[in-house]
Amino acid sequence: MHTVQTLPGERPSVFWTPLRSRARWPLVAATLVAAAAHGPVIAPHLAEAPYMGEEFIVLTAACLGLSIAAAACDSLAVYLLVASTCGLAVLGYLATRSVAFPDLHDDVGNWLEPLGVVCVAAEMLAVGLAVAAVWSARRSRARSRAGAGTPTCAPASYAVWSARRSQARSRAGAGTPTSYSTSNITMPMGVAPRR
Repeated sequence: MHTVQTLPGERPSVFWTPLRSRARWPLVAATLVAAAAHGPVIAPHLAEAPYMGEEFIVLTAACLGLSIAAAACDSLAVYLLVASTCGLAVLGYLATRSVAFPDLHDDVGNWLEPLGVVCVAAEMLAVGLAVAAVWSARRSRARSRAGAGTPTCAPASYAVWSARRSQARSRAGAGTPTSYSTSNITMPMGVAPRR
C-alpha cells in the first residue's frame, strides 16, 4: 500500500497521490511494448537520419521510465506524462507518414510498416488507458467531494435539501429564519442556502 508523506497539516498533492486505477497494469504493458518495438529501429535510423534515431532513443527511455513509474506509483502525474509522451509519439508517426522529413523520404505513405503499426497501437492504447484513468479519478474525486448519499441530479438534490430545510425550520419554531442548523443538510455543489 502506498502512502504519501506530507508535513503535519499539509494536504497531499493531487498529482502524486496513488490513484490505484485498474488501467495501471495494462498501461505498464503497453508502454513496455512501445519501448520494445522502438528498439529494433534505432540503429537503422541512427545511420539514415541521426536526429530520428536519437528521438527513438529518448522515446524508448521515456516509455521504459514511465512503465517503471506506473508500476511503482500510479499517480495522476504519471498518467498525464504517459498520455502526452505517447500522444506526441503517435503524432510524430502521423507526421512522418504524411510529410517528407529530411533523410526520411521513404517513410511517406508507408502506413503499414509492421513495427510502426505495433508502436502506434501500443502508444494509442497507452494514451487511451491514461485518459481513462484520469477521467475515472476525476469522477471519483467529484463523487467523494459531493458526499455520500448526495444525488447526482441537481434538481432532485435541491428538492431533498429544500425539504430538509423546511423540516429544520418547522422544528426551530417561530424564530428567525437563521435559527436552525444546516450542519446535517447535504448541499449539492454550486447551490448555496438561502438566508
